[in-house]
Amino acid sequence: MDPEPPAPPAIQPRLLSDPGLEVCPDFSSPLYNLMVEAFSHSQNIAQIEAIHQLVDAWKLENDARKEAWALQLQADRDIEAAAEVQHLAAQEAQQLAELELAEAERKEAEKKKPKIGNFTENETPPDFISARPSAYALEKVRKFEYVELWYFSKEGWDDAYEAQHSTADDAFSITRVENVMALKPIMSSRASRNIVKDQDLTWRQMSMAKAQYLFEIRKADWPPKHYTTILNFFFALENHEYRRCDNGEISLLHYQA
Repeated sequence: MDPEPPAPPAIQPRLLSDPGLEVCPDFSSPLYNLMVEAFSHSQNIAQIEAIHQLVDAWKLENDARKEAWALQLQADRDIEAAAEVQHLAAQEAQQLAELELAEAERKEAEKKKPKIGNFTENETPPDFISARPSAYALEKVRKFEYVELWYFSKEGWDDAYEAQHSTADDAFSITRVENVMALKPIMSSRASRNIVKDQDLTWRQMSMAKAQYLFEIRKADWPPKHYTTILNFFFALENHEYRRCDNGEISLLHYQA
């Protein structure tokens, strides 16, 4: 037969006042004569000894209640602190939910707002078309994907220009741009056959390409933290002490690749 589980500890009643404010009774006063005589007779001790024992017993009981009072105060503080934490957490959760709802409503309203092209006042139109990386490279940037630095070098620009104006391959594919079906040259969605891997670039190619690469990722609204990290990486690379060593730039090119 399994032993019975131990009984749960008795719940102590709450103390209503601080035992530390209580004063020990004067058991030597006439008010306590009957109590002292009865206790002296039951213990078979002198009345003066009975008074001492009654005082000691009162102090022991008072000390126990002082300890219980301190524990009760601490428990009350813990309960209040936990309730405050729960209240603040509920407030924060409600505020966050309201902010998320407001942001969702703002985005939805922004989607429905008619679009109009922007322009800079008093700015004259350019008299030349700037070189641009290939559509393949820009698509990689837009998707936050890795793409070789070569695409952002002068050689990469020239290659993109030639591919775009080539008549040898005039095939098109269908794509979706802002919920509108459109045609784009297949060559613009393919990696170049002339690509040079990052570790095989010259230092000059890497230095020029990284500037255009940083421009494009910033234009593509990369998160500031990511943009700054990449910017700091290239800054540290170009100012690294290894550049003064033999084959130092080659080693750094392999490192950045």
